[in-house]
Formats: sequence, structure tokens, C-alpha cells
Amino acid sequence: MTNSIDRQGSLEKLTSIETTAKSLLNALIKKPDDQPLSLDGIHREELLNQTKTFLSQAKVSIVDIANSFHLQTDGFFDQKATTDDDE
Repeated sequence: MTNSIDRQGSLEKLTSIETTAKSLLNALIKKPDDQPLSLDGIHREELLNQTKTFLSQAKVSIVDIANSFHLQTDGFFDQKATTDDDE
């Protein structure tokens, strides 16, 4: 029972990280006709700094969760070169 609770808590934490990351990305990308996604009154530089901090903390959390389930973390955060074909 405890193991399933641990897994559920980890899944919820990963879901919240994903949701926050998507919100930050949407706030950083200017899209025509998507005014609800913009964050009024926040300077872009500050938003970038907050995003960097969030991503650093999220990386630590993801590695901690993976380690708690004895998963290998090699290559988790390797950057992938993207092309227009990937999108």
C-alpha cells in the first residue's frame, strides 16, 4: 500500500512539474490571439530567471524520484538537436 502511495505522490509531483513548465513556456512565447496565456506586468528577464530556477529545482526532483524507484538517470537531460521535422 505504501509503495502505491509513493508512486501516486511521485506521479502527482511529475504532473505538476510538467504543468508548470508548460505554463512558463506559454508565457515566454508570444502567440497572436492568445492573450490569456501572457503574464501581464512581469518583465521577460525576470520570467526567464524564474524559469531557470524552476527547471533546476525540477531536475533535482525528477532525479530524486527516479533514484527512489531505482531507475537509471543517464541521459535524462541530454539535449536533443531539434529540426523542423521533429515538430
